[in-house]
Amino acid sequence: MRRLPRFLTSKWFLSTACVVLVVLAGMWAGKACWDSRFFEGYVPGLPAKLVLRESEIRDDYRREAFTFEAQPGERVPVLAAYPLEAKGPLPCVIMLYGIGQKKEFLDEIAPAFTESGFVLMMPEQYTRGERKVEGMSVPGEYLSLRRRAALNVLETRRLIDTLETHEPIDAKRIYLWGLSFGAICTPATMVHEPRLRAAVFTVGGGDLKRLLRESKGMEDLGLMRRPLAALLSSLLKPIEPVRHVGRISPRPVLMQNALRDEVIPRACAEALHHAANDPKEIVWYDVAHEGSGRANVMKIMRDGVKWLAKRR
Repeated sequence: MRRLPRFLTSKWFLSTACVVLVVLAGMWAGKACWDSRFFEGYVPGLPAKLVLRESEIRDDYRREAFTFEAQPGERVPVLAAYPLEAKGPLPCVIMLYGIGQKKEFLDEIAPAFTESGFVLMMPEQYTRGERKVEGMSVPGEYLSLRRRAALNVLETRRLIDTLETHEPIDAKRIYLWGLSFGAICTPATMVHEPRLRAAVFTVGGGDLKRLLRESKGMEDLGLMRRPLAALLSSLLKPIEPVRHVGRISPRPVLMQNALRDEVIPRACAEALHHAANDPKEIVWYDVAHEGSGRANVMKIMRDGVKWLAKRR
């Protein structure tokens, strides 16, 4: 038998190897502990504190702006669109928008919901719109994306707590709709919140490591693409959609995907659908990720509303 090279049996090498292994094990254990606390922070039974900021009549709906208390001392802004004619209690859709959007996106799509008797609510997400954080470092931006995903789950649950005391809303008919990044957060939100009756995923996907590695939206990163994809997928591991989507059943899910999506690879959209259990449906549209124009966006929204209407 050949002997190992002398340096492999030296005390220096063995000591160094032991230190490296201990450090790696500590990092792994620390990350596992950090991930295990990802969904912490929701406190059931807190008083509902909806504060109306403004209300106005638009051509197709009544628009309200209000805040609710997600955690003690932390108020989250929300935009809401109500049907002009329908009487309560009304079914309600909570929408989690995409990564670069703001709550004012509600004004672009509200009629698709209110014309069918639904209330649409769009909470502002962490770091977006009114909740923008100034002067954030690059590492801070990556960490904030993880925090934003976790808060989407917690704050949706607290919004539902608040809506249970909000007279126009039928608390037994609340649905969740996720767009792009919002769709990535939707499976975990549905699993943690059993009061949600059904979910719509628009241009969503799973297998985040592959999604981030293959998305055309990451092409400009060059050689940094793969390491950043690995970093982001690790940070978002607790909310990985394929880990949660199968547990939404028996509540129904609808997945709306784009044939020309340049952000969500088709394989990732299909991975999410395959991981889901029945009842589930998937529909493909001949559009790009952003919907390829207002007419297509409104058709996709109305199709989803019709699907929800059959389940209310």
